[in-house]
This record gives sequence, C-alpha cells and structure tokens, in this order.
Amino acid sequence: MDGVLSPQIYEIAGFLGVAFYLGSYAALQMGYIQGSGYTYAFLNLIASTLVLLSLVMNFNLWSAIIQVSWITISIFGMTRFFVLSRRVRFTPEERALVSERLSDFTPLGARQLLNAGNWLDKPVGEEITTQGKEVGFLYYLAEGSVQVIAGGTVIREMHAPNFIGELTCFSGGPASATLRAVSPLRMFAIDTAVLTDLCRRKPDIRIKLESSLARDTHKKLIDVTTQLSAG
Repeated sequence: MDGVLSPQIYEIAGFLGVAFYLGSYAALQMGYIQGSGYTYAFLNLIASTLVLLSLVMNFNLWSAIIQVSWITISIFGMTRFFVLSRRVRFTPEERALVSERLSDFTPLGARQLLNAGNWLDKPVGEEITTQGKEVGFLYYLAEGSVQVIAGGTVIREMHAPNFIGELTCFSGGPASATLRAVSPLRMFAIDTAVLTDLCRRKPDIRIKLESSLARDTHKKLIDVTTQLSAG
C-alpha cells in the first residue's frame, strides 16, 4: 500500500510545486500580487519546497540545487523585508496620512513615498492650484480648508483630509479649479516628476497609490453630491 501511495504523493507534490511557480508568476505579471513583500517570496518558498520533495523519487542534483537556492533566497528575502519594515518610523502627521489614505501600503512602501516629498505650511489666501494652469504636484491636505473656485465663482469648500491634484499627477494637464486657502494649511507635497520616476522604479507603489486616489475621488464625488442636495 505504501509503495503504491508514496510515488503518487511525490508526483502530486511536484505538480503542486509547478502550479505554485506558474501561478505566482502569472499573478505577479497580472498585478494581483507585488514582487516586494511577503506574498511572492512565500509562494516561491512553497513551490520550491514541493518540487524539492518530489525529487525524492527521481533525484537530480542540479534540480535540487536550484530548489534549495530558491528556498534560501525566499527565506532571505522575507527576513530582509521583515527587518526593514520593523525599522521604519513615522512622525505623528506621517502616521495620520498613512492611516487615512495609505492603509494599503506596506510600511516600507509608505516610507519610500513620504521620503520623495516634503511637508509645508500655507497661509490664508494663498492659491494651491490655479484654474487652467498645470498643478505640478500631488498634495495631501492634512489640516485646514480651501475654497474651490471655478470661473471666478466659489463652488464649495473642501476640508482636510483630502488629496489635491490626484487627477493630473500621472497624466498631467491643467487644474480644473482654483483652490484657495481659507485657513492655515498643513500639507504634504510631492512633485509629479519625482512621483512618476518613483512609480516607474517601484510599480507596487503606483498600483497602491492609484487605488488610494480612486477612493479619494469617489469620496469627493459623494461629498459634492451631498452638498448640492443640501443646498
């Protein structure tokens, strides 16, 4: 009985190992998982372990070396990511931004995005964007309120927390409205050229940021609809 079942078990292990290898790589290419972090490394660890197990019945030294190497690299990668993530520190205002708008990010990814920009203060009356002119930045309004002005008419007020410039930060183009501070503002700003370069080097960051910006835009539409209904 054992002699019949054992070869089948090893064959199944090999089949599952190949399935994990191909499945994880396909998921990576389709954007369902990211190359950084634990998921991809863990799936490769499972795949290489299963394939190594399957070699018990038909041992091949070179295949075994490859699988052991994959296991070692995967464990090293997960350990490195864990250590780097544990070392990440945020200031209170950075932590609030991450909690409010970057909750999908890994601590390391959020740190990389924050390092690419800077925090600034804006006085009452200063224009953050000007209708018809290129924005050039992605802003996060952490504190304060701005007037939304289109065609010289005040449309509404927008309050923190909110992104500003999210519709043009990747595609470019002019601002659809003028935003003017009606209270002292505390903002995070990242130059769109710097952001584009960062996202080119770190595709994981772009995927998560686009998701966050889409949620922010959806929230703004709901807020506008609510204000119009109340008015």
